[in-house]
Amino acid sequence: MPSLKQKAQGQTKAWRLRKTTKAESTGEGQVRAARPGKASKGQIWDPDVTAVPAGVAAPGLGGDNSSVVALTTPSIEALRLRKMTQLRNLLARRCEARGVVEPIFAFERWHARAMLRDELGGGTTRDPLLPRKEPWLDKGLVEDLRRAKMAPNAARKVSIELGRASAAAAEEVAAALKRLAGKSSSKAVEVTKHRWTMDYVLPGRWRNGVFLKLNHEYFEKLKKLYERHVGTDVVSGAAKDSEGDEKENPDSNDDELHRRIFCVLCRYHALLGHGFQAALGEHCFDVLRRHLSVEFECFASPLNCHFGAFCSAFPDVDAPFGAVGSFFDEERFAPTRGSFEANPPFIPELMSAMTRRIEALLSASAADAPLSFCIIVPGWVEVEFWELLMQSRFRRAHWLVSKADHGFCDGAQHQRRDRYRESPFDTAIFLLQNDAGAELWPADAALEQELRAALSEAVPTPAAKIRRLRDARGAADADGGDGALPVRKKRPRSELQPTPGVQDKAEAPLKGARKVRRGAHEADDSDTLRRSIKN
Repeated sequence: MPSLKQKAQGQTKAWRLRKTTKAESTGEGQVRAARPGKASKGQIWDPDVTAVPAGVAAPGLGGDNSSVVALTTPSIEALRLRKMTQLRNLLARRCEARGVVEPIFAFERWHARAMLRDELGGGTTRDPLLPRKEPWLDKGLVEDLRRAKMAPNAARKVSIELGRASAAAAEEVAAALKRLAGKSSSKAVEVTKHRWTMDYVLPGRWRNGVFLKLNHEYFEKLKKLYERHVGTDVVSGAAKDSEGDEKENPDSNDDELHRRIFCVLCRYHALLGHGFQAALGEHCFDVLRRHLSVEFECFASPLNCHFGAFCSAFPDVDAPFGAVGSFFDEERFAPTRGSFEANPPFIPELMSAMTRRIEALLSASAADAPLSFCIIVPGWVEVEFWELLMQSRFRRAHWLVSKADHGFCDGAQHQRRDRYRESPFDTAIFLLQNDAGAELWPADAALEQELRAALSEAVPTPAAKIRRLRDARGAADADGGDGALPVRKKRPRSELQPTPGVQDKAEAPLKGARKVRRGAHEADDSDTLRRSIKN
């Protein structure tokens, strides 16, 4: 009898959950991706935007955010990460025990739905990451498991068991918070600075389990956001010696910044599912700001935001870096005018809730207060949110872009060399506006043309696609959160054939000094900075 692993490797056909659009490709994306001299990326964020729209709370640590943010520590985030890993493993074991292949992203979809129920259900006792409220039976997870050929009764039992385990994990985290109240921990965050990246590690028994990376460019972004919203200048933790190398600076005062960064990295690492955290490319935001005056994102994080203020799912860790609160928080996000970009995680229930919230905001807006939302969603035509958007009385435009003609910024862009990823399906752009917004920001042909061109800039190069397949990061793209594929094994280099005429300098053999320099940043004898930061 073949093993579960053998079954997974033998399954080549994807299970599709829903009907998708099939827009005809113009070929523009492939042309732009393959053109000689294409830049890998532009400016990762816009530091010039500082204003917050009317009706939106101020970001930072002040006001209502102060008491929430104070609860977060690196040790607590490490505990939450461990609990999320245990929940994932629980679902995987239950699927294996019943002889079915675990659907890709089934856990991420379950988690997003459960967190949405917790948030919309209200209350102040919920954990920011671990769902804890009933009902524990999740119909979406049951359907995912049934499509994987699990018996209906078994699927319901797995869903209930997962919900109860999550609630128990949330209780354990709450108990740990009570024990730590008013106490200092002996644990510390170690930060090691390499040539291209920075390592964040929580020592002790977590050393092997919590190892997080961050590119220098994104560290500088987080540092500037922290300085802007916390109001404290952050002094660099490194000084130059006589030879120009970096060395430890014992007088540094950026310990709090590194603790905050560790908490952000740990929280989003616990989510995984980087496809759900993908963002528009910087070229699209330039177009949206130029034509629609968009300067605020309704769904973002400190790692993928383009503007300095945004709505986030986790204000407890994101507020020091510009988060104003959740998009569904009616007290902190109730805009009365302005122009917004909404690119939510592609979870059907979440997109439906988003559409209803936008409809309510537009309906309540004043006649002389322009209000506009540019919404980015997948082309899933048989899902509720699609019908809500198509039938909206505020819809001014609807454009469909072929999956071959555009890409997104990867949800793990803060730690990867290749910033862009392919889109696994068509993307729809909806423009919902009140009358004043439609008059001020018209949805004309020039906007559509520039948006399509900007979206094509995020199509990864042929060399980047090869690296993605080589590193076994292709399964998520093929599924895109819309189906269930087995886990794929890493493909041998012999199977990865580059596109004719495309030369990837990084793949060429390295010789002599070049080879030594290539591996220098992997070793600790490079220009590193190791620091211990009290928790």
